[in-house]
Amino acid sequence: MSNKVAVIGAGTQGSMIAFRNALYGKEVSAYSRNESSREKCRARIERFAEFYVESGKLTAEEAETLKARVSYATSLEEACDGAYMVIENIPEKLELKQSMFEQLADVCADDVLLSSNTSSLLMSDICKNVPADRRKMTFQVDHDDPVRNSYVEMMWNDATSDETKKRALDHYHELGF
Repeated sequence: MSNKVAVIGAGTQGSMIAFRNALYGKEVSAYSRNESSREKCRARIERFAEFYVESGKLTAEEAETLKARVSYATSLEEACDGAYMVIENIPEKLELKQSMFEQLADVCADDVLLSSNTSSLLMSDICKNVPADRRKMTFQVDHDDPVRNSYVEMMWNDATSDETKKRALDHYHELGF
């Protein structure tokens, strides 16, 4: 199985999620539509890595290895290519998320886990135009600081398969949650 996670939306939450995944050995592709957002994500990951080195949680060499695990994609296709999980972090607007998940359903292989870091929307609403057999779930990390805190909330509905639940739980256990 692939070790790659695509993080779609590389803002504040996306950069923290990308860092956490890279910290625990995942290859991460962070995607944002514009260069400015990708550079801000890179700078945040640099700061997180520096904090971990200064606090003795990582050596300088481990921090460099972690940063090398994160790439910055310029297209959705590039970000999702070879990923086993996609974590969406775009703004909390239903129409935007619906459009993104329709694109993800087209771009990603059928066995890719599709997840959203939404805090206020239902996955059943977000994915209303996504084929029912696609693996999809919602998760939410600790909004205060998912880099330093080990809190994640996962939600699914009747349409979420047991296999998807198991794969998602396995993924987040690997990340120290």
